[in-house]
Amino acid sequence: MDFFTDLMGLILLIVCILIVLIFLKDYIRLGGKKTTVNKKQKMIVYEVHQNNKRIQQGWITDDQLPFQFGRNAGSGNDVVVVPEGTPADEAASVSRAWFYIQKDALGNYMVYSAELSGDGKKRQSEKKKLVVENGNTWKAMHTVKLQSEVRLKADQFQVILDVENSGES
Repeated sequence: MDFFTDLMGLILLIVCILIVLIFLKDYIRLGGKKTTVNKKQKMIVYEVHQNNKRIQQGWITDDQLPFQFGRNAGSGNDVVVVPEGTPADEAASVSRAWFYIQKDALGNYMVYSAELSGDGKKRQSEKKKLVVENGNTWKAMHTVKLQSEVRLKADQFQVILDVENSGES
């Protein structure tokens, strides 16, 4: 009887270990989901150039939208395009609030001409402040859909916006 009892105990131990190993695979996968990044998450990469020299770069995620680019620090501007010490006549080419990026109702990234927003709310401008590269020419616009690379210009300042998946290298 001792042999039969020991054999049943060994079989029960093996079955328990197999059950733990089967569910351990699922437990490890569930634990891994908390630390991995959603590979389909998009982000907007931007570069600011002055006289064809890159002066600033960064990226924007969906939780940072709406995101505004402008001339002055504060005033609701999330990125200041004009560096400190730039002469006033050169800085005047970028309006006080140049443009902002926001998702529309369909989930598309849109770039809008912006007005100054001291209360943090982004307001669309009545003027066509977006000078967008269209082939070899530049065209003034109110709004631009941001699907791939978009180049915006204000005199010697240029901003390049691009949408990328965070899973890409």
